[in-house]
Amino acid sequence: MWIYSCCLALTLCGILGCESVVTDASLPYSEKIVISGVLTAGDSLKNIHLSRTVVPLDTFSTEKVYVGDAIASITVDGKSYPLELQKSPDIDSIALQYGLLRSLYHVPNLVVEAGKRYALRVEWHGKVATAETFVPEPIEILSARLVPKEVVETVIYMSGGLSQTRTTYASVEVTLRPRANETFGIAAYEIYRYEILPSGFRYRFGQNVPDVAVLGTSVQNGGLLLQTQTNYGYPLYQTYRLYVGCSSFDAAAQSYFRSQRADMPFGTGTLPSILYGEPGRNPEWNIRGDGIGLFVGRSEMAVIEAK
Repeated sequence: MWIYSCCLALTLCGILGCESVVTDASLPYSEKIVISGVLTAGDSLKNIHLSRTVVPLDTFSTEKVYVGDAIASITVDGKSYPLELQKSPDIDSIALQYGLLRSLYHVPNLVVEAGKRYALRVEWHGKVATAETFVPEPIEILSARLVPKEVVETVIYMSGGLSQTRTTYASVEVTLRPRANETFGIAAYEIYRYEILPSGFRYRFGQNVPDVAVLGTSVQNGGLLLQTQTNYGYPLYQTYRLYVGCSSFDAAAQSYFRSQRADMPFGTGTLPSILYGEPGRNPEWNIRGDGIGLFVGRSEMAVIEAK
């Protein structure tokens, strides 16, 4: 009986998960500079997030990864510009709202230009990390349409009863004019009443990689077809219209997203925007030397009504 009880306890521990504190573990660790930056055409060069990795099993905090003394620079057109630590008024309000202590860097008075290549160099505590990116020209959308798609939803009531409701959504299909060495994606879509000015629909993504819904890689009939399913019932109310926004990225973004979702064909589903990867996956970062992360250029969002 005693042996049976021990076996049962071990089995339940494996199924339910028993917590234990690891005190003697020693894991290989090599400190790295962590870089996260998106250069947007037409924007000021800012929100380059520089931080550091922490020792495995150590408790994470924004204070521990904060890097405020890096020596960094951006080179464009053969001229080097030093990066400076952004002060509180220069940091996005959402970061301050949630009390996030971010070591963000910028180049004062420097505007990112489309069609140019930018090189980043970061030195910190004897470590050197470098990266290079290309900022694409504005994207050209040829057409956008809504394709109705019926979906079955299961509703579970508190009483335990089940019922099924059939809801029709729509798939957004966008055709754009592709260019070599670039990655294209549906960055956002939203419904608005009557008409909307494109400038009111543009999003500023800050220091993180944008929430790209899909990325396209195949060319069809001279155009690139992107698809994603909306969250709105179809057809839309008569007074509402659906607008979709697309962006173009340096090809480095494609390698990163491909490494995140190798099981999903591009242009057919939702992709994550997590910068540092998922368990069991090895992200393809474009940082060289003593660093990890992603440093990419992107074009301004182009907006079109989906009909």
